[in-house]
Amino acid sequence: MDSRLPACSFHGTLLKIEELSGLRITEISYSPNLQTSRHSHENLYIGITLKGNSTQRCETTIRTSKPWTVIFHQAGEAHSDQFGNTGAREFNIEMAASKLAFVREDSPLPNCSVDFSGGKGKWLAARLYREFRGMDDCSGLAIEGLTLELLAEILRSRLHPLRIVSPPWLKRVTDVLHDRYKDHISLGELAEAAGVHPSHLAREFHRRNGCTIGQKLRHLRIEYACQLLADGKRPLADVALAVGFSDQCQFAKTFKSVVGVPPGQYRRLKISR
Repeated sequence: MDSRLPACSFHGTLLKIEELSGLRITEISYSPNLQTSRHSHENLYIGITLKGNSTQRCETTIRTSKPWTVIFHQAGEAHSDQFGNTGAREFNIEMAASKLAFVREDSPLPNCSVDFSGGKGKWLAARLYREFRGMDDCSGLAIEGLTLELLAEILRSRLHPLRIVSPPWLKRVTDVLHDRYKDHISLGELAEAAGVHPSHLAREFHRRNGCTIGQKLRHLRIEYACQLLADGKRPLADVALAVGFSDQCQFAKTFKSVVGVPPGQYRRLKISR
């Protein structure tokens, strides 16, 4: 028989826990190569992988998680977990019945588990974790607001399947953005690569990705900047240039708007971990 885990219970080692405003928030560490038996959780929760990777096997689905994968777990869904040879760290947000009743007044929650990585959800998850690690008098309100934003992204991922199945020309545009995010790319260049009119490209990209091409480009630059900042060696001005910003002030402003903290503070947080 599958076991059912009560609130705030996971198969790993509890590193930190906070309870506030109908939310129970935990950070859990998992040992290398840990394999769990089939189990379910009493409460619905959002799980965010911080480090390492894992495979989750459900009745009809296999999910893989890498850093900043977000999974919306339905309460009672039976599954087993297999963690990689480096182990993993995860950040979980459980929602009490009172909180769920409040959310459901506005929008129906998905009736099945949902997983995604990248996009706006990744940056919301990163900001949630930063608030959790640096709790102050305002963090409860910030965490509640960010959790609701993340739930909205989860709902959008279910309500807008067009984002999942994209035409081949849109994939070519995405590939160009990933390859040349440090460069100054015009809409005309991207439209030529796609073989479509620039206005059609801009409209369809936004409709299927939930952001403009410019926003996507900025997010790619900031994602690479996070990798460079994590090693703690390069001056901030060098990092700004390396990811395509000619001005350090503009880099710092953009970084904070996406990640939620300035690049220098992000670096200190990563080094302290």
